[in-house]
Amino acid sequence: MRTYRFVRFLGDRVEAASRDIAANAATSREPAERLTGDQGDPHEAVRRALPRTVATHVDGASRAQTRFRATTVATDDSTAIDPDLGVLIHVSVPDFEQVTGLVAKTVDARALGDPEYSLAETNESEALDRLLAITADAFVFVVGEQRVHVVPAQSVASLTDPQKRQTPHHDLYSRQLGRTFEELAEGFLGDGRISPSLSETDSRSETKRKLRSWAADNDLEQALALRVTATEKDVEATLQDFAT
Repeated sequence: MRTYRFVRFLGDRVEAASRDIAANAATSREPAERLTGDQGDPHEAVRRALPRTVATHVDGASRAQTRFRATTVATDDSTAIDPDLGVLIHVSVPDFEQVTGLVAKTVDARALGDPEYSLAETNESEALDRLLAITADAFVFVVGEQRVHVVPAQSVASLTDPQKRQTPHHDLYSRQLGRTFEELAEGFLGDGRISPSLSETDSRSETKRKLRSWAADNDLEQALALRVTATEKDVEATLQDFAT
């Protein structure tokens, strides 16, 4: 139950962060403008905002009981933004530890005339194939007016080629970013993890080396490492603050 409270706490804070990301994206550009240029690339905006915004929300509410660290790791010195986004999540609290990850592509819902079906046209089948080749648990992040929505890539793929995919998803369905993080933290993705093995004893350089290798192996130009760690030894005192 204490672990569940912590995971729910994390999901709630991530969901709050997703609303901030959407709000910041809305104020940075004209609502009708497509986010396709360097000044308003939604993928770059989410990549840069996600670790910073989530860290702010988690640390601001944790009462110094947890430490949240977010690191952007590039596989080389290039500043170009790859259309794929890798997110690694490492949660470590007393009696609970989980390392898992996801891959995603980001689009702007406001650039789509009909978000439910234009999304399938916006994301080319080759891009979806590349995501799904890494892991079946690949997603599309949709930056909306209110929050960042998450749509499984399989759901989008079923609209573009349902016979090829043989998937039960005949329509797009979205979920909250916070709930997606909850499931990732709880390990619902199963045994097929795409992330490296990180340890609290690793030096910063060793952590970055592992992440860099993971990003390169999975054809990801950049990866985000999100780590939440309890800092108190007393289990009850540490996780009591996360009761809902």
